[in-house]
Amino acid sequence: MTPEQRFNRAEWILVRLAKSGREARSEFRQKTNILIDAQIRNEAARRAESHEINEQIKSLAVAQADLTKSQKLTDRALRAFINIFASAETGQINSSHKKAHKSQKLIYHGYFLLCLFVAKH
Repeated sequence: MTPEQRFNRAEWILVRLAKSGREARSEFRQKTNILIDAQIRNEAARRAESHEINEQIKSLAVAQADLTKSQKLTDRALRAFINIFASAETGQINSSHKKAHKSQKLIYHGYFLLCLFVAKH
């Protein structure tokens, strides 16, 4: 093999190595960009999911506050309703209050039934 042929062969090997390196770097960049794009899409989806979950949590908090308020009213009405019957059984109601007591008893009874109906539906 002549020195000219050796030089051409070495040049050919160097050119092939350079092309191979360039192709490998290009493929690496392409794969990296694919991963970055996938990560960006994933983060956007998670942000949207997180926003939706936060909205649901806020809605649940409001509903829980309403339920707590309603439960306090129901407890108060039930306590009053029970007290009416308890005081009637022990005879603590005097004759002047019997008429007012009877109408109050009907009101509490109606409110109690309404609360039970609302709780079931």
